[in-house]
Amino acid sequence: MQHYSVGFVFDRQMDEVLLIHKLKPEWQAGKLNGPGGKVEENEDYVTAMAREFEEETGMVVPEHMWREYCTTRARDGIVHFFTTDVSFNSRVILQSPEAEKIAWWRYDPLPSTVIDNLRWLIPMALGTPVRAEVNECSASPKRSPCSEGEEIMNVDEYLYDFLYIVIAAVIVTVALL
Repeated sequence: MQHYSVGFVFDRQMDEVLLIHKLKPEWQAGKLNGPGGKVEENEDYVTAMAREFEEETGMVVPEHMWREYCTTRARDGIVHFFTTDVSFNSRVILQSPEAEKIAWWRYDPLPSTVIDNLRWLIPMALGTPVRAEVNECSASPKRSPCSEGEEIMNVDEYLYDFLYIVIAAVIVTVALL
């Protein structure tokens, strides 16, 4: 199964995100998405993220600075989502080495032309707890429903830690009553 890596980088004020006006694949053409692409054979996901980011933006974020925070599985592959604590000055005008346009966008609210799942993936990248019902297996325009067991979503450990703390607080509160 094909793997993909996609990453989100924010400006220093944490109010804009770097997005690319995609030309390919066909189902993404004309839409905004994070920099990323296919993981090559014998390449790990974070190496692919660093490579794709540099190829698409001309900027370097070393592998060790990327953090995977979400993985989704769709019919056409598995997508690994990354973010980084490296921030950039959003006033810098960027030119993609590829033909795609790259720009900083306010993420609250996101433009109407973003790929749909960015509406919950970007807040999640910022550490905002997100409640999302995933009812699609493919990001393609066909929007076909999932077969049983086909959709997988792994969320960063911080969410599990948060839930553990909340449950522990409830138990302590009940015990003190």
